[in-house]
Amino acid sequence: MAPGFTAFGPARLSAEVVGAIGRSRKGVQFDALDGKPVRLVMLFLVQQEQF
Repeated sequence: MAPGFTAFGPARLSAEVVGAIGRSRKGVQFDALDGKPVRLVMLFLVQQEQF
């Protein structure tokens, strides 16, 4: 993925909500409001019908 790019889309992978947390000690430039590198990223996979 290109820096600063976020992808959202439907997926039918699990019947349950799945979450993951990623951590970067150096940080990743992510166009944060404060201009600082992002150190924690959260991902949630939810069935489309649960939105």
